[in-house]
Amino acid sequence: MDPIAWDIRYGLPNQKYIEYIDAVLLGTQKKHRDPFSTYGFSEMYVARSQGEAELTQSGNRIVLGRDGSGKTTAAQWLYKEILYSPQASVYQMLAANFVLPQTGARVSDVDALDDEGYHWTLSRLIKLVFDSYWNHVLVEPLKRITYLPLLRKDREWMCKLNWFYNHYPPNSYQPFDDFELFTWLHSPLLYNPFSPHIEDQDILIELIRFITTVPFDPREFGRELRWPYQKVRIITDCAREMSFRRMDSFMQDIQKLCDLSLPKVEFTVFINSNVADLVSRLPGVQSGHVSVYRLPQWKDRELQDILDGRIVACGGEFRDYKGNITNWGSSLSGLNPADRYHFRRIVIDGALRAYEQTTEFDAPIHALKLARGLLAACAGCWPERFPPPLDTNRLREIVNLYWEGEKGGKM
Repeated sequence: MDPIAWDIRYGLPNQKYIEYIDAVLLGTQKKHRDPFSTYGFSEMYVARSQGEAELTQSGNRIVLGRDGSGKTTAAQWLYKEILYSPQASVYQMLAANFVLPQTGARVSDVDALDDEGYHWTLSRLIKLVFDSYWNHVLVEPLKRITYLPLLRKDREWMCKLNWFYNHYPPNSYQPFDDFELFTWLHSPLLYNPFSPHIEDQDILIELIRFITTVPFDPREFGRELRWPYQKVRIITDCAREMSFRRMDSFMQDIQKLCDLSLPKVEFTVFINSNVADLVSRLPGVQSGHVSVYRLPQWKDRELQDILDGRIVACGGEFRDYKGNITNWGSSLSGLNPADRYHFRRIVIDGALRAYEQTTEFDAPIHALKLARGLLAACAGCWPERFPPPLDTNRLREIVNLYWEGEKGGKM
């Protein structure tokens, strides 16, 4: 691999690069933060209308995407969209976010770790769903004020709440000042709403019924009131590396949930496309019970939004009088003035080459790596071969070196 291609992948950011970024892009902010890091910006969401429409469709779905395709960010967006967006009243879903352990372990170490955190066991799903219900009905102020005064009038509902609370304690025990409810939850049950021998499968069924069934007629209380949840959606981000054995086991958990055929439970699971063959062999996929969706290729405008958004998030001030982000390439020293306007275009075109050849990573990762590399060249990180000021031809030479390096091995 060419030394410069190696540096772009493994040697950046270095001090000269960071000082250059501070000087030409971040200005007075000078936060010493790399806008083009491939880590630490998962909370930044770039709107993708095509993908959004697919993700919000009802039904069980496995979403495939390469590393860096935006799976984690899309999973976070979907959770917030279902619960908090203006469309929440249309979806009428309770979203439960099943978070896998963030071990940071190498693949070779994974099988030596505790497997429990990676399984969709029924007991874990029950606790997960009840915890989400607790937080979004009994803790969230607006819903608590709206629904709790009505719900607590129903003695059966209160008994079931007591039962679930004590068998699957939520993470936040007393998040609000309601002494009466707190006392009720810690008092002996007047009667047991379920059989003492009830099994996990039936507990999950009862919990879903508890969440999605209105226990009262709102008209009895003088007004029409729409119950917020008709379904429960479980969202899981499997973007982190998992061993084949662990992924195969997780696929079996998905199938077990499918086999229960719960009409008011659905899931969306985000998985790396390198296990697409494993996914295709899942009986639920073959029968059509689970659909598979591949995240679409990134468009040039979307990649530009990523680059622009990173700079603004780090404090760069590149906006016109209307608030629109301007072409920050025009501020770059180390680049011929006549060529500065084309800097972003060269980065984006270089990243889109990910769809012309085999590569482990999706275009956004390549856009960030190329932005780093080209800015490092403008900063004078390789003066012997690429002395500033550079022109567009020299920038494209670096892009070619980068992709030749990609053929030499993984990043």
